[in-house]
Amino acid sequence: MQLQSPLKLWVIRWGPYPRRVLLYLKIKGVPNEDIEIVNMEFTATGGMSGDPDKPAGSVPMLQLEDGSLIRQSMGILQYLEERFAHIGSNMSGTSALERAQIRDMCSLVDEAAAQTHVYMSHASKIFTRLNPHQSKVEAERSEALRDKALRTLADWTSDTRGFLMGGENPTLPDIVLFALMQSYRVFYGDDIGKSMPRLEDFYNKMSGLDGTEAPEYPAHMESIAKQRVVEL
Repeated sequence: MQLQSPLKLWVIRWGPYPRRVLLYLKIKGVPNEDIEIVNMEFTATGGMSGDPDKPAGSVPMLQLEDGSLIRQSMGILQYLEERFAHIGSNMSGTSALERAQIRDMCSLVDEAAAQTHVYMSHASKIFTRLNPHQSKVEAERSEALRDKALRTLADWTSDTRGFLMGGENPTLPDIVLFALMQSYRVFYGDDIGKSMPRLEDFYNKMSGLDGTEAPEYPAHMESIAKQRVVEL
């Protein structure tokens, strides 16, 4: 009998959205043999290299045994949470209320992530070639919207400590928020969330877990990413 091939996941290991999935797999404890991870790299022209058989599209991307594709990080996380429900702790909620609250928090983190990307696309020199019209006004506007979303999340969770849902184990919003904060703090040198004690407490809690160490970033890209556009 021929065994089915495992799930196949394409990532750029240090990217903020692929980082969500890799953190999840590590903390959840999904066995390595259950999912094949294929690392891609950016090319000088902005494309990706590493696997010529990868379907077109961004990363992360998950391929199931029958060839079906899941192309967005939140969809991948939700699929994996159901697929591997028998492993580790529940990360998606054990009641209708918890599941709704977790979806609320993940949506708010996605909002913050989108604004953070816009902010850096105007503020960091690594985007100068891709965005020749970098703007101080747009950078400040996006940073303010990002911080507004994060303050809302801090307010929602102000009556808890550590993980956002206040339990003993992390859930999906912890995974996606930590991936965002770690990526932009380490790679871009941004102070995201540092002015918000609730989120700083959360970040320190997550940083103490096995498997949450920052990935190795391409040194030549990291040095440029930390530089800000002079006009800003």
